[in-house]
Amino acid sequence: MRSCCRARFRLGRSCTSSPSSTSPTTPRALLPTCCAGPASHTLRPDLGRLSATGSPHACSIGVSGEGGAVSERRPRPIFSFCTAPAGSLLGGAVSEAWQVEGKEAAAVLTAGAAAAAGEQVFIDYGEAGWRSSWEMLYTYGFVPGSSVEEWIAAGGRPLFFDGVSPSDELLPQKRALLAALGASEGAADGQWLDLKPTADQCVAMAPLLRLANLSPGDASLEEGVRRLAEALAEWRADPTALWSALQRPVGAAVEAKVAEQVLSVCEEALAALPPADELAPRAKPDQGLPGDGTAEAERARCAARVMLGERSALEACVSVWEKVRAAAAA
Repeated sequence: MRSCCRARFRLGRSCTSSPSSTSPTTPRALLPTCCAGPASHTLRPDLGRLSATGSPHACSIGVSGEGGAVSERRPRPIFSFCTAPAGSLLGGAVSEAWQVEGKEAAAVLTAGAAAAAGEQVFIDYGEAGWRSSWEMLYTYGFVPGSSVEEWIAAGGRPLFFDGVSPSDELLPQKRALLAALGASEGAADGQWLDLKPTADQCVAMAPLLRLANLSPGDASLEEGVRRLAEALAEWRADPTALWSALQRPVGAAVEAKVAEQVLSVCEEALAALPPADELAPRAKPDQGLPGDGTAEAERARCAARVMLGERSALEACVSVWEKVRAAAAA
């Protein structure tokens, strides 16, 4: 079984970049978003008074890297975290540079404003929708939201899609193409994706799968793509031009194969989940019934909320690719 720690893969250079920052016409490495990017990469922190809670006592967690740089996401505190301990660093204005200067790399907790001992402070759990509900439960022990709609919207499901077949005659060329684009070693073998119920995420696996099914002998390929496929076979393809072409449908035969692969993966995952009408009642908050307040009951509620989100993501993807399959067959 493949480890879920590799599940958050997308096209991108750094874990701190939003998905929209990567242009489909600017190919980059197939890297895990949780660890891609240099250690010294730094985002401009926003540690001031945050309107999300109306509280000035907001904290942000970052990771220090080489040269004292701190890599962190823009804080958006939404859940109560802790109170400021007496004599802690939270009570003073302290810069990230001061905290890591001359020290080894470490996690850094930075206050957005001075906080008196005993006052409530908040932690950033990431921008809304950035982490799927399964990751929130796995990492922090809870699932955000208080309604079925919120649990569905926060849903996600880590899936692995096999890439270029070991028997593909163009395997060396396809591996070389991905390497030329900056892909990590083994990128041709497949792609992990944290599938979410959004239009862009439902097709995020398509470029690699199109490459995996690309063959210069495919008569259904668009003329421009066919020429690129022929150039690939002859080791003279422009990597950027070919990857750009793969961002959209390239031919009925390829789209049909990609659709079958995606649908097979999603339907297998769906088959292991209970129906939504069974999960919804189990996900409801504590109703004050006997046994509702136990830790076991809360774990069961959280699991149901995660599975509701997983079903939502998988069903959204199935809906997209059923239409693709139908169009390819027409």
